[in-house]
Amino acid sequence: MKLLLTVSSLACSVLAACGDSSNPNVGIDPDTAPVASVDRFSDSFGKLFKRSAPIFDPTNVKPVVPAPNAPIDFDALFAVRALGPAGTPITYYSLDILPRAPSRAFVVMRNGTPVAAQLPIIEGLPGDAGYNDFARVSEVAVGADYVANSFVSITDVDAAVAAGDATVTETTRIVNWAAVPAGSKATKKFLGKPVTGHRSWLDGSIVHQLRFDEDLVVTAGGTVPTAEIIVMFANNMDPSAGFSAEPDGSTHNAVDTLAGSPAYSSLWNHSVGNNSNFDSIIDYASALANVMAKDVGVDVNCPEVK
Repeated sequence: MKLLLTVSSLACSVLAACGDSSNPNVGIDPDTAPVASVDRFSDSFGKLFKRSAPIFDPTNVKPVVPAPNAPIDFDALFAVRALGPAGTPITYYSLDILPRAPSRAFVVMRNGTPVAAQLPIIEGLPGDAGYNDFARVSEVAVGADYVANSFVSITDVDAAVAAGDATVTETTRIVNWAAVPAGSKATKKFLGKPVTGHRSWLDGSIVHQLRFDEDLVVTAGGTVPTAEIIVMFANNMDPSAGFSAEPDGSTHNAVDTLAGSPAYSSLWNHSVGNNSNFDSIIDYASALANVMAKDVGVDVNCPEVK
Protein backbone atom coordinates (compact mmCIF):
# COMPACT_ATOMS: atom_id res chain seq x y z
CA MET A 1 0.00 0.00 0.00
CA LYS A 2 2.84 2.42 0.80
CA LEU A 3 4.33 1.89 -2.67
CA LEU A 4 0.99 2.50 -4.35
CA LEU A 5 0.52 5.76 -2.49
CA THR A 6 3.98 6.91 -3.48
CA VAL A 7 3.36 6.15 -7.16
CA SER A 8 -0.03 7.86 -7.01
CA SER A 9 1.51 10.98 -5.49
CA LEU A 10 4.14 11.07 -8.20
CA ALA A 11 1.46 10.77 -10.89
CA CYS A 12 -0.44 13.72 -9.40
CA SER A 13 2.69 15.82 -9.48
CA VAL A 14 3.54 14.95 -13.08
CA LEU A 15 0.05 15.14 -14.57
CA ALA A 16 -1.27 18.04 -12.47
CA ALA A 17 -4.45 16.06 -11.94
CA CYS A 18 -4.81 16.39 -8.20
CA GLY A 19 -4.57 20.15 -7.90
CA ASP A 20 -2.27 22.26 -5.75
CA SER A 21 -3.52 25.59 -4.49
CA SER A 22 0.07 26.69 -3.79
CA ASN A 23 1.03 26.38 -7.45
CA PRO A 24 -0.96 28.62 -9.82
CA ASN A 25 0.16 26.54 -12.82
CA VAL A 26 -1.43 23.34 -11.52
CA GLY A 27 -5.09 22.86 -12.42
CA ILE A 28 -7.79 21.40 -10.17
CA ASP A 29 -9.49 18.19 -11.32
CA PRO A 30 -13.25 18.88 -11.70
CA ASP A 31 -14.01 15.19 -11.23
CA THR A 32 -12.60 15.15 -7.69
CA ALA A 33 -13.65 18.65 -6.61
CA PRO A 34 -16.50 19.17 -4.13
CA VAL A 35 -19.98 19.53 -5.61
CA ALA A 36 -22.15 22.50 -4.68
CA SER A 37 -25.55 21.95 -3.09
CA VAL A 38 -28.38 23.42 -5.18
CA ASP A 39 -31.97 24.18 -4.19
CA ARG A 40 -34.26 25.65 -6.85
CA PHE A 41 -37.33 25.51 -4.57
CA SER A 42 -36.17 27.50 -1.55
CA ASP A 43 -38.05 30.57 -0.30
CA SER A 44 -35.14 32.71 -1.49
CA PHE A 45 -35.42 31.53 -5.10
CA GLY A 46 -38.59 29.62 -5.96
CA LYS A 47 -41.75 31.45 -6.98
CA LEU A 48 -44.04 29.33 -9.14
CA PHE A 49 -42.65 26.19 -7.52
CA LYS A 50 -41.50 27.41 -4.11
CA ARG A 51 -41.45 24.41 -1.76
CA SER A 52 -43.19 26.11 1.16
CA ALA A 53 -46.00 27.69 -0.89
CA PRO A 54 -45.95 27.12 -4.65
CA ILE A 55 -47.95 29.62 -6.70
CA PHE A 56 -48.57 27.15 -9.51
CA ASP A 57 -51.18 24.46 -8.77
CA PRO A 58 -50.07 23.92 -5.14
CA THR A 59 -52.36 20.92 -4.58
CA ASN A 60 -50.45 18.93 -7.17
CA VAL A 61 -47.06 20.66 -7.16
CA LYS A 62 -46.26 20.75 -3.44
CA PRO A 63 -46.27 16.94 -2.93
CA VAL A 64 -43.76 16.35 -5.72
CA VAL A 65 -41.25 19.18 -5.19
CA PRO A 66 -37.92 17.51 -4.30
CA ALA A 67 -36.01 18.09 -1.09
CA PRO A 68 -33.07 20.53 -1.10
CA ASN A 69 -30.27 19.28 -3.37
CA ALA A 70 -32.27 16.16 -4.33
CA PRO A 71 -32.11 15.34 -8.07
CA ILE A 72 -34.96 16.83 -10.12
CA ASP A 73 -36.79 14.89 -12.83
CA PHE A 74 -37.57 17.71 -15.24
CA ASP A 75 -39.22 15.34 -17.74
CA ALA A 76 -41.76 14.12 -15.19
CA LEU A 77 -42.39 17.33 -13.24
CA PHE A 78 -41.69 20.38 -15.38
CA ALA A 79 -42.29 19.51 -19.04
CA VAL A 80 -45.25 21.39 -20.59
CA ARG A 81 -46.86 20.56 -23.91
CA ALA A 82 -47.98 23.62 -25.84
CA LEU A 83 -48.37 25.13 -29.34
CA GLY A 84 -45.76 26.66 -31.63
CA PRO A 85 -46.35 29.77 -33.77
CA ALA A 86 -48.10 27.77 -36.51
CA GLY A 87 -49.87 25.42 -34.12
CA THR A 88 -47.29 22.63 -34.21
CA PRO A 89 -47.15 20.79 -30.86
CA ILE A 90 -44.08 21.70 -28.82
CA THR A 91 -42.68 20.92 -25.37
CA TYR A 92 -40.90 23.25 -23.00
CA TYR A 93 -39.40 22.93 -19.53
CA SER A 94 -40.88 25.40 -17.05
CA LEU A 95 -37.99 26.52 -14.81
CA ASP A 96 -39.62 29.30 -12.78
CA ILE A 97 -39.81 33.08 -12.86
CA LEU A 98 -36.54 34.95 -13.38
CA PRO A 99 -35.47 38.59 -13.61
CA ARG A 100 -34.25 40.14 -16.84
CA ALA A 101 -31.00 41.28 -15.26
CA PRO A 102 -28.41 38.56 -16.05
CA SER A 103 -25.83 37.21 -13.66
CA ARG A 104 -22.18 36.81 -14.70
CA ALA A 105 -20.22 33.94 -16.17
CA PHE A 106 -16.54 33.82 -17.14
CA VAL A 107 -14.99 31.79 -19.96
CA VAL A 108 -11.21 31.43 -20.00
CA MET A 109 -9.71 32.07 -23.44
CA ARG A 110 -6.32 31.76 -25.09
CA ASN A 111 -5.72 33.45 -28.45
CA GLY A 112 -9.45 33.92 -28.92
CA THR A 113 -10.34 30.27 -28.26
CA PRO A 114 -11.72 28.69 -25.07
CA VAL A 115 -9.00 26.87 -23.13
CA ALA A 116 -9.55 23.14 -23.63
CA ALA A 117 -11.01 21.33 -20.58
CA GLN A 118 -11.41 24.58 -18.62
CA LEU A 119 -14.86 24.87 -17.05
CA PRO A 120 -16.69 28.21 -17.01
CA ILE A 121 -16.83 30.15 -13.75
CA ILE A 122 -20.07 31.51 -12.31
CA GLU A 123 -20.85 33.82 -9.39
CA GLY A 124 -23.73 32.24 -7.49
CA LEU A 125 -26.44 29.65 -6.96
CA PRO A 126 -30.24 29.83 -6.93
CA GLY A 127 -31.17 31.83 -3.86
CA ASP A 128 -28.00 33.93 -3.87
CA ALA A 129 -28.36 37.66 -4.47
CA GLY A 130 -28.09 38.41 -8.17
CA TYR A 131 -28.33 34.79 -9.33
CA ASN A 132 -29.96 34.14 -12.69
CA ASP A 133 -29.97 31.05 -14.94
CA PHE A 134 -29.20 33.57 -17.68
CA ALA A 135 -25.65 34.88 -17.42
CA ARG A 136 -23.75 37.48 -19.43
CA VAL A 137 -20.39 36.09 -20.49
CA SER A 138 -17.06 37.77 -19.90
CA GLU A 139 -13.94 36.40 -21.57
CA VAL A 140 -10.79 35.95 -19.51
CA ALA A 141 -7.71 36.12 -21.73
CA VAL A 142 -4.69 34.18 -20.43
CA GLY A 143 -1.17 33.43 -21.65
CA ALA A 144 0.50 30.36 -23.05
CA ASP A 145 1.54 29.00 -19.63
CA TYR A 146 -1.99 28.88 -18.22
CA VAL A 147 -3.11 25.37 -17.19
CA ALA A 148 -6.80 24.49 -17.51
CA ASN A 149 -8.81 24.80 -14.28
CA SER A 150 -6.21 26.82 -12.45
CA PHE A 151 -8.98 29.43 -12.14
CA VAL A 152 -11.89 27.98 -10.17
CA SER A 153 -13.46 31.16 -8.78
CA ILE A 154 -14.01 34.79 -9.63
CA THR A 155 -11.52 35.59 -6.88
CA ASP A 156 -8.88 33.67 -8.87
CA VAL A 157 -9.73 35.69 -11.96
CA ASP A 158 -9.59 39.00 -10.09
CA ALA A 159 -6.20 38.09 -8.60
CA ALA A 160 -4.79 37.20 -12.02
CA VAL A 161 -6.06 40.46 -13.47
CA ALA A 162 -4.52 42.42 -10.59
CA ALA A 163 -1.20 40.63 -11.18
CA GLY A 164 -1.27 41.40 -14.89
CA ASP A 165 -1.60 37.72 -15.82
CA ALA A 166 -5.08 37.99 -17.37
CA THR A 167 -7.49 40.49 -18.86
CA VAL A 168 -11.30 40.41 -18.77
CA THR A 169 -13.60 41.60 -21.55
CA GLU A 170 -17.35 41.68 -21.13
CA THR A 171 -19.18 40.38 -24.21
CA THR A 172 -22.74 40.88 -25.46
CA ARG A 173 -23.36 37.13 -25.23
CA ILE A 174 -25.89 35.69 -22.79
CA VAL A 175 -26.14 31.99 -21.96
CA ASN A 176 -28.88 30.01 -20.21
CA TRP A 177 -27.13 27.66 -17.76
CA ALA A 178 -29.60 26.57 -15.08
CA ALA A 179 -27.96 25.33 -11.88
CA VAL A 180 -29.45 22.01 -10.71
CA PRO A 181 -28.65 19.31 -8.15
CA ALA A 182 -26.24 16.62 -9.31
CA GLY A 183 -28.07 13.67 -10.84
CA SER A 184 -31.00 15.70 -12.16
CA LYS A 185 -32.77 14.24 -15.19
CA ALA A 186 -33.69 16.10 -18.40
CA THR A 187 -33.61 13.74 -21.38
CA LYS A 188 -34.99 16.13 -23.98
CA LYS A 189 -32.64 18.11 -26.21
CA PHE A 190 -32.24 21.80 -26.98
CA LEU A 191 -31.41 22.49 -30.63
CA GLY A 192 -30.52 18.82 -31.00
CA LYS A 193 -27.99 18.78 -28.17
CA PRO A 194 -28.27 17.13 -24.72
CA VAL A 195 -28.95 19.66 -21.99
CA THR A 196 -27.41 17.68 -19.13
CA GLY A 197 -23.71 17.24 -18.36
CA HIS A 198 -22.71 20.91 -18.28
CA ARG A 199 -20.62 22.04 -15.31
CA SER A 200 -19.12 25.26 -14.02
CA TRP A 201 -16.88 26.34 -11.16
CA LEU A 202 -18.15 28.33 -8.19
CA ASP A 203 -15.59 29.17 -5.51
CA GLY A 204 -13.72 25.90 -6.02
CA SER A 205 -16.82 23.71 -6.15
CA ILE A 206 -18.54 22.15 -9.14
CA VAL A 207 -22.03 23.30 -10.11
CA HIS A 208 -24.09 21.00 -12.32
CA GLN A 209 -26.20 22.82 -14.89
CA LEU A 210 -28.73 22.34 -17.65
CA ARG A 211 -27.42 24.06 -20.79
CA PHE A 212 -29.89 25.73 -23.16
CA ASP A 213 -29.37 29.05 -25.00
CA GLU A 214 -25.71 29.76 -25.76
CA ASP A 215 -25.72 32.88 -27.93
CA LEU A 216 -28.43 35.30 -26.88
CA VAL A 217 -27.49 38.95 -27.42
CA VAL A 218 -27.88 41.34 -24.52
CA THR A 219 -30.40 44.14 -25.07
CA ALA A 220 -29.42 47.80 -25.31
CA GLY A 221 -30.50 48.09 -21.68
CA GLY A 222 -28.16 45.30 -20.58
CA THR A 223 -30.93 42.77 -19.98
CA VAL A 224 -31.85 39.29 -21.18
CA PRO A 225 -33.94 39.39 -24.38
CA THR A 226 -37.41 37.89 -24.16
CA ALA A 227 -39.88 36.17 -26.45
CA GLU A 228 -43.66 35.99 -26.08
CA ILE A 229 -45.96 33.30 -24.69
CA ILE A 230 -49.72 33.37 -24.09
CA VAL A 231 -51.05 31.00 -21.44
CA MET A 232 -54.52 30.05 -20.23
CA PHE A 233 -55.35 29.04 -16.68
CA ALA A 234 -57.92 26.49 -15.54
CA ASN A 235 -59.65 29.03 -13.28
CA ASN A 236 -59.33 31.78 -15.92
CA MET A 237 -57.54 33.98 -13.39
CA ASP A 238 -54.17 32.80 -12.10
CA PRO A 239 -51.86 29.74 -11.90
CA SER A 240 -53.27 28.46 -8.60
CA ALA A 241 -55.33 25.78 -10.42
CA GLY A 242 -52.78 25.06 -13.14
CA PHE A 243 -53.07 25.45 -16.89
CA SER A 244 -56.15 24.74 -18.95
CA ALA A 245 -55.43 21.45 -20.70
CA GLU A 246 -56.78 18.68 -22.88
CA PRO A 247 -57.52 15.31 -21.22
CA ASP A 248 -54.02 14.15 -22.21
CA GLY A 249 -52.44 17.13 -20.44
CA SER A 250 -51.64 19.18 -23.55
CA THR A 251 -52.15 22.91 -23.05
CA HIS A 252 -53.09 25.53 -25.62
CA ASN A 253 -50.34 27.84 -24.38
CA ALA A 254 -48.83 29.36 -27.52
CA VAL A 255 -45.38 30.81 -28.23
CA ASP A 256 -44.42 33.29 -30.93
CA THR A 257 -41.07 31.76 -31.94
CA LEU A 258 -39.18 28.47 -31.80
CA ALA A 259 -35.67 27.60 -30.66
CA GLY A 260 -33.24 28.29 -33.49
CA SER A 261 -35.18 31.27 -34.85
CA PRO A 262 -33.38 34.63 -34.81
CA ALA A 263 -35.84 36.21 -32.36
CA TYR A 264 -35.91 33.23 -29.99
CA SER A 265 -35.17 33.45 -26.29
CA SER A 266 -36.01 30.94 -23.57
CA LEU A 267 -37.05 33.78 -21.27
CA TRP A 268 -40.77 34.08 -22.03
CA ASN A 269 -42.75 37.24 -21.34
CA HIS A 270 -46.22 36.07 -20.28
CA SER A 271 -49.64 37.24 -21.37
CA VAL A 272 -52.89 35.55 -20.33
CA GLY A 273 -55.65 34.38 -22.66
CA ASN A 274 -59.36 33.95 -22.02
CA ASN A 275 -60.03 30.36 -21.05
CA SER A 276 -63.61 30.51 -22.35
CA ASN A 277 -62.15 30.33 -25.88
CA PHE A 278 -59.79 27.44 -25.12
CA ASP A 279 -61.07 25.18 -27.92
CA SER A 280 -60.59 27.85 -30.58
CA ILE A 281 -56.88 28.43 -29.80
CA ILE A 282 -54.92 26.56 -32.46
CA ASP A 283 -51.78 28.69 -32.93
CA TYR A 284 -50.09 31.88 -31.76
CA ALA A 285 -52.26 34.17 -33.92
CA SER A 286 -55.50 32.82 -32.45
CA ALA A 287 -54.01 33.03 -28.95
CA LEU A 288 -52.94 36.65 -29.54
CA ALA A 289 -56.49 37.54 -30.58
CA ASN A 290 -57.69 36.02 -27.31
CA VAL A 291 -55.46 37.94 -24.86
CA MET A 292 -57.26 39.39 -21.87
CA ALA A 293 -54.19 40.40 -19.82
CA LYS A 294 -51.13 41.49 -21.79
CA ASP A 295 -47.56 41.51 -20.44
CA VAL A 296 -48.46 40.61 -16.86
CA GLY A 297 -44.92 41.26 -15.60
CA VAL A 298 -43.90 37.62 -15.38
CA ASP A 299 -40.89 36.22 -17.25
CA VAL A 300 -40.27 32.48 -16.99
CA ASN A 301 -37.30 30.41 -18.16
CA CYS A 302 -39.12 28.07 -20.59
CA PRO A 303 -36.64 26.49 -23.05
CA GLU A 304 -38.33 24.71 -25.95
CA VAL A 305 -37.01 21.15 -26.15
CA LYS A 306 -37.53 18.00 -28.20
